[in-house]
Amino acid sequence: MRSIEEIELENINKKSKELQNSFEITEIYRDSIWKVNENSNLLKEYKKLYFKEYNEYPKEEIGHGSTEVSAIKKRIDGLDVISIGSNMEKIHTPEETTYLNSWVKMFNLLTKFIETL
Repeated sequence: MRSIEEIELENINKKSKELQNSFEITEIYRDSIWKVNENSNLLKEYKKLYFKEYNEYPKEEIGHGSTEVSAIKKRIDGLDVISIGSNMEKIHTPEETTYLNSWVKMFNLLTKFIETL
């Protein structure tokens, strides 16, 4: 089980135990999923560059792909990080799809972004 808030995880676990079935949550993932730092200088600069390149701001969403990044951030005080990625659908299924044009877009943008640092 994953959630941005540990209390929410505990509530889900409690409710699942009340279902009177054989399903039981035996482990709760305790590293929070990505919590956006609205004061992040890295995020502000990335959004600025993205807008300059594409005349729109990037789509922002919190997803499981950021779990590893948040686990690293949690362990290094003061680390300013962002997580970016390509467009994907049906993740972790046999029909998982990613789009080459979005990979190229991310590569080009990431290359330009690194040059600004």
